[in-house]
Amino acid sequence: VPMGMSSLSGSVSEAISALSNLGYRRSEAMEAIAKSSQTLGMGASTEALIRHGLNLLSQSLGSRGAHG
Repeated sequence: VPMGMSSLSGSVSEAISALSNLGYRRSEAMEAIAKSSQTLGMGASTEALIRHGLNLLSQSLGSRGAHG
């Protein structure tokens, strides 16, 4: 059975929700948090995942002006 989002840790799904609530598309949030969890490891806290995810999103979306 392939690993789906439902099998990821609670902190990952919480971090995705947090980024979605900040106005990012869910697909963007999922990609950023997936990269963050790979970088930080599965033991990373929700806060660490959110911070890292925001950093990735700000780098890739900086020219778009997501925050204004």
